[in-house]
Amino acid sequence: MAVEKMNRKGQMFLIAMIFVLISFLILRNVLDIYDVFEEKRAQEIKTEDLEMRNIVREYQHAAGIASMQADINRSGQDYIFNFSSFVRDTRGAKMLYLFAYANGSTGKYSVTLGNFLSDNVNATLSGTNTAPASSQFTLGDRRNQTLEFNFTANGTVELNLTYTTANQDRKDLLNLSVQSPSLFITLMTDITLEEKDISVRYKDIYNRTWRVP
Repeated sequence: MAVEKMNRKGQMFLIAMIFVLISFLILRNVLDIYDVFEEKRAQEIKTEDLEMRNIVREYQHAAGIASMQADINRSGQDYIFNFSSFVRDTRGAKMLYLFAYANGSTGKYSVTLGNFLSDNVNATLSGTNTAPASSQFTLGDRRNQTLEFNFTANGTVELNLTYTTANQDRKDLLNLSVQSPSLFITLMTDITLEEKDISVRYKDIYNRTWRVP
């Protein structure tokens, strides 16, 4: 009887060990699958981030090239709008950009707002030392609008952009350097890339100031 009980205990112990081993193997496989998934997701996020940075650099390059053209303002408007259209068509990106150009010798600066957010934008632009002090407008998707302002004093113009899109209120503040006889450009980009369940948003401001040749 004692030997039989020991055999039963041994069998039960062996069965329990087998269950523990099977459970361990199953858990290890699950964890391995999870690790592979996380590694793949991290790689996808890294790829999206790298692509975003490349897009931002191309925007900066477009603004820099425009600053070397005879008609800086028009060139900037065209280059940036065309590149935004290209990024939308090839990557499905959503973006809003603001391009501003100031000529300290003329007493004027212009602001171009471009909307590629797949929705209408209700925007308000206002600036210090500026006439008119503010302007309101609605901008459709894949559209841009250029506004011209007079500045009343050399120095820095604090440009405020507030806008509503898809029931979200957003606000940005930019500083424009307006000093005779200098030229100044600024480009603000707010870009979102979406791939499957990954969304990457990046905001950038590019400035350049130089003397009138």
